[in-house]
Amino acid sequence: LYEGHMPVSLKEPKVKSADEQILFSSLTKREIQILRLIHNNYRASEISKSINISVQTYRTHRKNIQRKLNVHSTIELEKWCSNYFD
Repeated sequence: LYEGHMPVSLKEPKVKSADEQILFSSLTKREIQILRLIHNNYRASEISKSINISVQTYRTHRKNIQRKLNVHSTIELEKWCSNYFD
């Protein structure tokens, strides 16, 4: 699937346990899409443009993701992503 100029995978993340499945089920499809783009090292402006949202909306999504996953920084979020996405 392509949105804008950036490929966006819709494959499910690699989930290893029931607890992780519960954690992922709390995320929306949009939040998982954003996590994949963060994992692929895209910048906020690139992500927002590619999925047709404002940078502020992207930041709100990222903040909600961090709250749901109990991570406290973008670096911690990037490390978290590397465990679940190819």
